[in-house]
Amino acid sequence: MCGKTWRWAGEFRKADKNIGVDWLRIGVERRQLLDEVRYQVEHASMLSDEVAVRLHHY
Repeated sequence: MCGKTWRWAGEFRKADKNIGVDWLRIGVERRQLLDEVRYQVEHASMLSDEVAVRLHHY
């Protein structure tokens, strides 16, 4: 899928799609997600497996 099918693979979207957040908010949403994960890891608020599953799901 990362060959000729999705030439944009590995890059931020530059247009809206039918899933996900607005393409202009990708950077902001990513920062918020990583900040949440960092907090959860630093404060051991849940098991590391659960943090990984939630990160993957998001």
